[in-house]
Amino acid sequence: MRGVGDGYGQMEAGDILLVQAAAQTLMQLRDRAGISVRPQKKHDDSDLKSGDQVLFEAVITSHSELEGRTLKEVDFRNSFGATALAIRRGGQDIIEKIGHIRLRLGDELLVLAPRRSFGKMRQQRAFIVLQELDVRTLRPLHAAMASLIIVAVVGIAAFGIYPIVTTAIAGSVAMVLTRCLPIRRVYREIDWVVIVLLAGLIPLGVALEKTGVAATSAEFLLKFSGDYGAHVSLGVFIMLTAVLTGAMSNTATAALLAPLAIQLAAALNVDARPFLVGLTFAASAAFYTPIGYQTNLLVYGPGGYRFMDYFRVGGPLTLLYWAVVTWLVPIFFPF
Repeated sequence: MRGVGDGYGQMEAGDILLVQAAAQTLMQLRDRAGISVRPQKKHDDSDLKSGDQVLFEAVITSHSELEGRTLKEVDFRNSFGATALAIRRGGQDIIEKIGHIRLRLGDELLVLAPRRSFGKMRQQRAFIVLQELDVRTLRPLHAAMASLIIVAVVGIAAFGIYPIVTTAIAGSVAMVLTRCLPIRRVYREIDWVVIVLLAGLIPLGVALEKTGVAATSAEFLLKFSGDYGAHVSLGVFIMLTAVLTGAMSNTATAALLAPLAIQLAAALNVDARPFLVGLTFAASAAFYTPIGYQTNLLVYGPGGYRFMDYFRVGGPLTLLYWAVVTWLVPIFFPF
């Protein structure tokens, strides 16, 4: 494809034109001028020299509105103001008839969008933008104010004047009041899926405790490990948590198993802190599946990984992590 201002006055066979027009107009142009239309042409960085367009890669996340649907079904072009050029799945690039392909978790999209709307692309939750080509303008006054607020929050909590929870909330309010953080962005950044999840799982955890299900589960767990002491029971509990967090979010796993940790400690007549700390660490041990945590999913599509790749590497890592946590937690938080 030759540039417009490169000095060539005549077009030759084989020249490629980048044209933006309605589909009907393109078909008329093809019939009248003898031009072959190639709507699936692969764009590269040379198409972006004007600065008006930005090319980026995005990966489909869990709970995405795109999962299980096609680009045509969600009207991707009008819904997001961008054009999907290709799909990468399992290391294979798909460029033909991508509008009819049902998207899956971890699929990677090659997207062309107007640069002015790139900021909006990064804020939506249907996919994660892997490469940011924008550079935000730094506002010195707001940057200085935000730095002072962060220093104040950490300093007040470090000197024990107020708890970190209180200072963090106060700092968040100060960020909004000083306009360092727009209130509309605060609402956009809230992960409402997690909020709804916690709203359902915390009462479920309380119900497990009140109805005795947690106590019954603790007794069942003690049948296999109670005779070997609290340390072995802690190890079994940490392994159970690590297994569940591979299929659930770490937040959901922690909320669900916290009552069980307390009941298990009570049945053993020991301090519950080692079990709760072990739960905190084990709930983040989502190494062996691509859906256990967002960072796993972030590299799943671009890296061309498969599910078993995570299991082969993450499985031994989980066992090592389990052994280290089971050994160290009782040292710092004795029974």
